[in-house]
Amino acid sequence: MSLSNLHICNTFFEWELAGDTPPYLKKALQMNPIIWQLQFLPLAYAHSEEKIFVTDLPLEKSSPSLVLEENIPPEQKIITWGASSLIKKWADAHGHFYEIPPWEIVQRVNSKQYSFEKSPLPGATLLFNNDPIPPKCILKSCFGTAGKGSLFSDSPKAETFCKIQWNKGLPVLAEPWLDKLFDFSTQWSISPQKKITYLGVTFLTTGPSGTHIGNRVGDTLIEKKREQEINTQKKKAREVLKEMAELGYFGEVGFDAMVYLDNDQPRLHPIVEINARKTMGWVALEHKRLHFPGACLELSYTSSQVEGLLPLRLQDKQFSRQLTCKVK
Repeated sequence: MSLSNLHICNTFFEWELAGDTPPYLKKALQMNPIIWQLQFLPLAYAHSEEKIFVTDLPLEKSSPSLVLEENIPPEQKIITWGASSLIKKWADAHGHFYEIPPWEIVQRVNSKQYSFEKSPLPGATLLFNNDPIPPKCILKSCFGTAGKGSLFSDSPKAETFCKIQWNKGLPVLAEPWLDKLFDFSTQWSISPQKKITYLGVTFLTTGPSGTHIGNRVGDTLIEKKREQEINTQKKKAREVLKEMAELGYFGEVGFDAMVYLDNDQPRLHPIVEINARKTMGWVALEHKRLHFPGACLELSYTSSQVEGLLPLRLQDKQFSRQLTCKVK
């Protein structure tokens, strides 16, 4: 008998990698407003017959797919945003099936130390305990995300930032400030049998000040224009994916890449970061595949109160952001 899928969107993933999550699943899913809202993200990619575990049911945007913990059917196959030791313990305790790679491997391949070792950016360096902090750099923690875990090295908080990471036994990545031309990512999956599958390319869209707006997928004109950079990046990514598979990792993988100016010439940095989990780029590709095949679309998670794919209110909390989809 095949098991039914139950999605748990643990966007607290990086916090768990760094050892900063509560010991209980429901508390982890509610640990900050963004994580609390993003537990509904599978509404964008889950199949209609699949269930989604949520801590609260919204009033204005409910769905028969949403299920509270006390109403979860027995013997579910757990599908997560990223591998989770916390969810593994919960699943085992409740009789559900959930398979993840060894936790130390999950931590290793998601660390910025690993991506730096695979594809070092010229001028970047790893800072270990009490190393001098270089000027005019971006400091990144090993398990930081776009919303946390980075700081300008000229900030008065830079030394404290580094010491917090060093006290955890982690290095800090220092990268030079670059003149970026564009960002893109390639999305992949590795099966437990070590099969590597290419899922697609996504292009990061930004505002006038360079702030992240969303992910564009299915834009064949841009893909054709950037074909050389994409193919070069994919070749490098496959080399790393093969190593990750041999290490024992399986699951989704997103590689962030960028093209920047170096002495007035465009230069590709093929692996800026490795996100060994689902990503917003993966969500955009999957949303397109399920609902808008053949279209070009842009999926954005930005400050907005318009109707979108996520609830804007849970209990007495009004969220400031929304996930929206524009089909081109």
